[in-house]
Amino acid sequence: PQMSVPNPAEKLLQRYADSSRIEEIARLSRKKGAPRIQVKGLAGSLESFLIAANYRHAGGHYLVVATDKEEAAYIQNTIAELLPKKQIRLLPDSFRRPLNFDVLDPTNVLLRTETINYLTHSKAKCEIVVTYPEALFEQVVSPRELTKSRIELTKGEDLNVDTIIEVLVEY
Repeated sequence: PQMSVPNPAEKLLQRYADSSRIEEIARLSRKKGAPRIQVKGLAGSLESFLIAANYRHAGGHYLVVATDKEEAAYIQNTIAELLPKKQIRLLPDSFRRPLNFDVLDPTNVLLRTETINYLTHSKAKCEIVVTYPEALFEQVVSPRELTKSRIELTKGEDLNVDTIIEVLVEY
């Protein structure tokens, strides 16, 4: 029979989750009107372990703001490895290069749209989103505006192509 070998990261994460410091952070974050928690001086993957352990202990929503796009991707990937059953969402900016607003990155636009759509329509109580300042400052169309501007088409429906083109040009 095959024996299950414990994952070293899993053991370490469990030790963090069981620590009194994590319990204190979890207790503070569950309070009504909980304060924002900022932890400084962490190196390497320690920040991701701290977030994953606290998430295991307390649940809830987490918005992790990294310094830049690369750090956000690193944190998102590390937390995803530590919490393999939980989807960790990345909210990127829409552009190919930081502070260059001329060239869109289609992959980032799609990922950003998926993340925003999920967050605006989800009833989930425990989400983890990792992002960075440039992505946070990028404006988003409100869900109400999107709903007002929606065009619904039904398969087999007769369409007036000129009307559809007019509406699309207006949008």
